[in-house]
Amino acid sequence: MPLSPASSSQAAPIHLARWHGRIYAIVGLSVLLVVVAALATTIGSVKIPLLTTCQVLVSKLPLLHITPFWPSGVEIIILEIRLPRVILAGLVGAALGTAGATYQGLFRNPLADPYLIGVAQGASLGAVIGFLLPTTWHVLGVGIVPLFAFAGALVSTAIVYGLTRVAKPCL
Repeated sequence: MPLSPASSSQAAPIHLARWHGRIYAIVGLSVLLVVVAALATTIGSVKIPLLTTCQVLVSKLPLLHITPFWPSGVEIIILEIRLPRVILAGLVGAALGTAGATYQGLFRNPLADPYLIGVAQGASLGAVIGFLLPTTWHVLGVGIVPLFAFAGALVSTAIVYGLTRVAKPCL
């Protein structure tokens, strides 16, 4: 049944409202990410106020000149110790989220995770095989145990994926 002109004109504002809602959510979450990263950079064994942390971070932006009033140790703590760790934690979280979404998309199951599918167990089996081998060698700085764990995870994923594709749905 074709859409009437009236129904298509009503669908446009709804679609536009959804688009604006998504843009507002992305902008809001991006601002929240920056605030949480700044707060996480202030937390540690040395107490550094949030304002000082923000000033140190802003002072490193191009075309902005802020006269440093803080000790050089504070700048080293923020820029060389805490900020790289916060950024790395964010990247690890993003990688884990991407891996989870990939599993769920690959298996078309919203409950799919490495433990349910058997990837973690396959990696464990590969690591045990790597431990039991009488040799210890490294390739490009990676030992035999992580290589066998990765191979075990790949093999178990391939087996599970192959098993799920055997039967055709009978609809």
